[in-house]
Amino acid sequence: MFTQELNKNQSLRLHAEYYEAKYAEDDEDRESQTGGFISAFYEINSFYDAGVRYGTLSSHGDEGDDSTQWSL
Repeated sequence: MFTQELNKNQSLRLHAEYYEAKYAEDDEDRESQTGGFISAFYEINSFYDAGVRYGTLSSHGDEGDDSTQWSL
């Protein structure tokens, strides 16, 4: 996590994470799946802050589709 104080009451925080898992369904070979996210939070003053987060998750092996998500 990274935090930058902008002035007395304002700050910007960044947080990122990446992960990988290898697992299998019954009687199948192990396959990997990766994902991660990045978040940013802006503290406007001591009462208000705003943030955004972007996340992604890859498909598991050759099944399904990659997924992404934005959150405010």
